[in-house]
Amino acid sequence: MHGEGGSVGRRTAVAILTLAIAALALILFREISGLVRRPDAKPTGRLVDHGAWLAYLPEGWQPEERRPLVFALSPTGDARWAISAWVSVADRHRWLVAASKEFRNGQEFGPSLKRIEAELDAVERTYAVDAGRVVVTGLSGGGMGSHAFSKFFPDRVSAVVINTGMMHAPFMTGDYPEGKRAVFLASPTDFRYTEMKRDRRFLEEHHWATLWIEFPGGHTMAPASVYEQAAAWLEGHLPSVSGQGPR
Repeated sequence: MHGEGGSVGRRTAVAILTLAIAALALILFREISGLVRRPDAKPTGRLVDHGAWLAYLPEGWQPEERRPLVFALSPTGDARWAISAWVSVADRHRWLVAASKEFRNGQEFGPSLKRIEAELDAVERTYAVDAGRVVVTGLSGGGMGSHAFSKFFPDRVSAVVINTGMMHAPFMTGDYPEGKRAVFLASPTDFRYTEMKRDRRFLEEHHWATLWIEFPGGHTMAPASVYEQAAAWLEGHLPSVSGQGPR
């Protein structure tokens, strides 16, 4: 009888462990499920590999013309995929888009944010960027990284675009930067939806101009048309020339 009891106990433990592993897998899947869905936009520009980061140069890009920059963060370090969300915007508005290969979920914030700063420095050295019109963006953990970078490097960021991502709660402090811009791409079935509403209220308390756009699908990349709505709003709210007031 004792042997049978031990066997039952082991089977129970294995069953609990199996359920725990399945639950963890589900959480991880939900966090990166945005990788499944990609915009349909077909790029007309060109992708340039700079080692730690990629750049997308839209068709008609003029090297001497200073244009807004979108700097994208992926939760998995997939810079090509992060850029894909912005291809149609870049082609329509002639914005430069760059994305980090180094940023990903699971890193310590301090070193990670310093790497973003170094990559942004490299982009601005390489291309004619209007440093007063820099948008940092990302999905899920990339959105969290965008919020964090805008808090600790506010002089480098004019706006953030957050796709189904939340703000790291310990960073929501009274000394938060004031008066910038944020676009929230939210899905009602996303498990970050309530937290994103909280984050919007917090930023508006700090006098940020915000835009809220909803789309179906849950924790995934918004359609290209939603990114175009975000860009159209930003065109009217970004500083006109290197920080000299809204357009």
